[in-house]
Amino acid sequence: MKKSKNRIWTIGMIFGGLAILAGITSFSDGVGEAMKTIVVGIVILIPSYIVSKRSKTIPSSHSSSEQYTETRGSTEVKVTKGQDERGSFTFEEYKPAKEQKVTAPKLTYRKRRKLMDDYVVFDLETTGFKPTDSEIIEIGAIKYKNNEEIDRYHSYVKPSGHISSRITKINGIDDSMVKDAPSVDTALPAFLSFAGKETLVAHNASFDMNFVLHYHGEEIPNYVLDTLRLSRKTFDHRHNKLTDWKERLGLDHLGSHNSIDDCLVCNELYQHVKKNSN
Repeated sequence: MKKSKNRIWTIGMIFGGLAILAGITSFSDGVGEAMKTIVVGIVILIPSYIVSKRSKTIPSSHSSSEQYTETRGSTEVKVTKGQDERGSFTFEEYKPAKEQKVTAPKLTYRKRRKLMDDYVVFDLETTGFKPTDSEIIEIGAIKYKNNEEIDRYHSYVKPSGHISSRITKINGIDDSMVKDAPSVDTALPAFLSFAGKETLVAHNASFDMNFVLHYHGEEIPNYVLDTLRLSRKTFDHRHNKLTDWKERLGLDHLGSHNSIDDCLVCNELYQHVKKNSN
């Protein structure tokens, strides 16, 4: 519609302009006739100009559009539908839909400061460092009452996949050792039942507890003591890994990265901390 009105203005300008020009050049034939011709040209120009201006300020009833957004699968589509002098039209603009992030509440555990005489020392062996992409393959725990051992729990855990040679070199556990072992869904609840509500003791406890909470899926009632934190607080040693303490305490006869042996070393360190704490 806008184009047609522009054409009217163009045609009017041509014919009106010619009429005015003819009037100007015909003054020699008489003033009256010349003025009539000029007036005719002006009469042609004025309506044409008005029509062209209205096309810019008044929207055509034949040109309209609407916009809305819809989601198709994982894609967000902005749709524009309308109609002009050429007919109906639809324009679609595609972009990936925004994903809504759902963050699960972080599970935590309770840290104990008081050194207890009744407790359970535990250790996990895993296929990696993060519970989100690694699995538990061994659980070992020793229960103490009045600082004396009264019971043990041990279980290999069958992972969902293959144990890499890199992990086997670290903890000595391979596929043959876990092929008949229970899954984590069985072994972990059995360990928690063994521990009851006793205080848990572990070296670098945050590592083990992250795996426990991740695979258990909920918080547990136990308080936790970390011998790594306690050793740093009690002694002035630069290196405080469990293997460092195994050497300092003369426990070289015990293995490393074996859950029960690590529990025994951890307990000796715990008792050493208790003897040297103010």
